[in-house]
Amino acid sequence: MLDKYMIGVPVEIKNYIGNTLASGVKLEYSSFGGKCLPARYYIWEGSWDLRTVINEYDISSFPTNVTRTELEEDEKYFWDNGLLIGKEYKDWKPVWDYFANSRQLRSFTDKDGQEIIYDYDEFQRLKTSTARDGNVTSSYIYQYGAPNRITSTTTYSDAPSQTIEEEFDGLARLIKKSHNGVPKQEFFFDGGGRIERETYLVGSYTTYIYEPSPLARVFQSIFPG
Repeated sequence: MLDKYMIGVPVEIKNYIGNTLASGVKLEYSSFGGKCLPARYYIWEGSWDLRTVINEYDISSFPTNVTRTELEEDEKYFWDNGLLIGKEYKDWKPVWDYFANSRQLRSFTDKDGQEIIYDYDEFQRLKTSTARDGNVTSSYIYQYGAPNRITSTTTYSDAPSQTIEEEFDGLARLIKKSHNGVPKQEFFFDGGGRIERETYLVGSYTTYIYEPSPLARVFQSIFPG
């Protein structure tokens, strides 16, 4: 990897409790067509446990054949101009379809044959999504300034509608979320852009203390009570 100038890519991350290795992930690279690309993914469970093997990439370095240890057969991926258009595992064959001359998703057909259709406004923001043969429809409304808000309303043919409101600060960070008018989550940030507090239960918060370094790593989580 050094000869490919990949000096900033973490290949192994370990998390310790005291002096005991509690968890970790490891990524091994191999050469595919002269390119150094991820090949094997491990997690730590008392020892390094191999979970994923990427067997093949296409000419644009997108994976086309993947082995996952929890699955019985390999997964196959199909790409077009960098866009995922299909996936295959046994008889499961979900399909992604995009608007012509665009990278915007037009529809997604799941492995059960159910299709979700997407529509966008003139600013290329998601406007509606329709699923279950029109029985489930979600619409999105965007508001900018005092507050910045996205409101999504999902209407069902056989159940009450559900409305979710998400508010964002001027840096596009989620700061508040409510469901059918009931507050569910709040996030507060410190001067370094790190989450200082977030909702644990409505009306109570988890507070985070960070180590004195520029790495933004949590040193301590303080729960209410």
